[in-house]
Amino acid sequence: MSRDELLRSSDILTVHVDDRPSNRGLLDASAFALLRADVVFINAARGLLVDAAACAYFFIKHPGATAMLDVHEPEPFGPTYPLLDIRNVHLSPHIAAATEAAQVNMSWVVRDVWRVLNNEEPQFAAV
Repeated sequence: MSRDELLRSSDILTVHVDDRPSNRGLLDASAFALLRADVVFINAARGLLVDAAACAYFFIKHPGATAMLDVHEPEPFGPTYPLLDIRNVHLSPHIAAATEAAQVNMSWVVRDVWRVLNNEEPQFAAV
């Protein structure tokens, strides 16, 4: 399936790509123009993937669509951020890793780095 066909046919579009320079503006005005009028759009990857002005335009014009964004460009955004105060756009901070459980679960990385820096074997081998 082509990218354009994916954009045209998706009921739910969730983006999960890295922040390499070629991905900046991946979802621009031409991409939003292909989306369904009732799409659910989720970006939990990187704010720089989305052209915020194009995104705002699309969701203002398509009140049956929904956006859920927890990453933004820039971060933090200011009072002139184009996605503010759009009824069907839901903004949140990218804080999934800020929970106590996430911090505990991620702490093994720090402990293993500490072990290596102290000339000890890591508990978890690099793959």
